[in-house]
Amino acid sequence: MALVPSRTLVSDQGAFALGFFSPSNATGKMYVGIWFNDIPQRNRTVVWVANRDEPITDASSAMLAVADDSGLVLSETDGRRELWKANTATLWQSFENPSDAILAGMPLRTSHRTRPPSRVVSWRGPEDPSRGAFSGVSPLMYLTISTGADGETYSTFGLSDGSSKVWYKAEYSGEVAFLRWNASSSEWTPISRSPAYKCNTYGYCGAYGYCDNTDAIPTCRCLDGFGPSDEAEWAGGNFSRGCRRKEALRCGGGDGFLTLPAMKAPDRFLRLWNKSFDDCAAECSSSCSCVAYAYASWLEN
Repeated sequence: MALVPSRTLVSDQGAFALGFFSPSNATGKMYVGIWFNDIPQRNRTVVWVANRDEPITDASSAMLAVADDSGLVLSETDGRRELWKANTATLWQSFENPSDAILAGMPLRTSHRTRPPSRVVSWRGPEDPSRGAFSGVSPLMYLTISTGADGETYSTFGLSDGSSKVWYKAEYSGEVAFLRWNASSSEWTPISRSPAYKCNTYGYCGAYGYCDNTDAIPTCRCLDGFGPSDEAEWAGGNFSRGCRRKEALRCGGGDGFLTLPAMKAPDRFLRLWNKSFDDCAAECSSSCSCVAYAYASWLEN
């Protein structure tokens, strides 16, 4: 059996479809995915992608087929170029290999004796399903934790019969949205978003930007001496590209440091133990690759 771009495979109750799709701005790129089948085509909502990092470039020869070993294989160029293959021949399901979505009834493995935890990974952009910068989310609402006989612990959430369509989405911006389908307006509406405050979204203001939470509406600003990397995007509310220096750094040429209180330190930094505040300043000043430092006292009981 083979599935080609002109055909889809629909689930028993018609809720989901498996097939080939192309994002609106992905010229010449095609993917195999699963989407909600019983909502309007113009609102197609993809909840799983097989070949997210290996797009099809020759749609005329693409096919998803069952191989000789009973595994699923996605290929193009009449089977000569293999783009994706299910990692087991005996049993495989998309729920075991999530993309950016968590659906009702979907078990998200948190621990197992031999198998790694499930990882939900965001898209790279609104029309780019390749692996993005954010991963590792799990549902927080209607959460159930279960442990199986094989030592597997997983989380899931359920819905009563007749409930609206809902799902969790790990968005490319770093937020997690819990979405409900509104049939009257034909759109997904958020039930909740996490984090609730923009300033708590990881990397929201980009490099050399900071989120000012003192305003009524949290606003991204550039550090002194920096300006938006893209003025148009910044004005439009997209701060992800951050800020850039207005003047090049003169390493060893008299540049100093600016004190910035109440800032969150980056997650990746070099720790220097048993140093004074002045030692930290001297260490950073001596390295042209060091752009900032923070000092904290660590007292052991």
